Amino acid sequence: MQRLVHIGYYGWPDHCPADSPAVCREVLGLVHKFYAKKPIIVHCSAGIGRTGTFVAVEMAMEKLRKQEVCSIADIAKRLRQQRMHAIQNDM
Repeated sequence: MQRLVHIGYYGWPDHCPADSPAVCREVLGLVHKFYAKKPIIVHCSAGIGRTGTFVAVEMAMEKLRKQEVCSIADIAKRLRQQRMHAIQNDM
């Protein structure tokens, strides 16, 4: 049997930035607490805007943890190649 942990954050309005960077750090901290080495599912209502932003932040943090060069533009391009319309704002 698998254990499922659902972390819901409902204070991030659609088509808007997150309330603060601290909110993203807090949610990422919870994700890492429960799923440090396991795959996770991230989804907002449409699965593109907030989801893409959250995944981009996680990808950037992972690169920084590994002391790798981190380009937000490259991360956004990679996400958009994998999921159409991810991160809805223009670059």
